[in-house]
Amino acid sequence: MHAPWKAPVAWFVLFNLIAVPFIGRAIWFLMLQLNAGEARFAAVALSLAGALGILAANAVLTVRATRAGLPRKGQAALWLVTCGTFAVTIGFGVFSPVELVLALLRMAAG
Repeated sequence: MHAPWKAPVAWFVLFNLIAVPFIGRAIWFLMLQLNAGEARFAAVALSLAGALGILAANAVLTVRATRAGLPRKGQAALWLVTCGTFAVTIGFGVFSPVELVLALLRMAAG
C-alpha cells in the first residue's frame, strides 16, 4: 500500500539534494560578484533572500507531508533539515544577517 506522504517527502529529498546545492552555488557566485563591485549590502540581502526562498520551499513541502499523514518522527526530521538548511544557507561569515545589520549601521553612519 502506498503512503500518501511519500511523494512530498521524495520531493523534499530531491529538492535538498539536487536543487539546493545548485541554487546555493548560484547565489554564492552572485554574492561574490556583488561584493567585488563594492555592493556588500546587496550581497548580504541576496544571501538572506535566497535563504528565505529555500526555507519557504522546505516549509511548504514539510507541511504537505505532514498533512498527508507523515509520522511525528518524520515531521521532526524534516523540520530539523529545514532549519539546518536555513542556518547553512545564511551562513555565519561575511554574508550573514549580522553583516547585514552592520552594513546598515555603516550606511546610516555615513
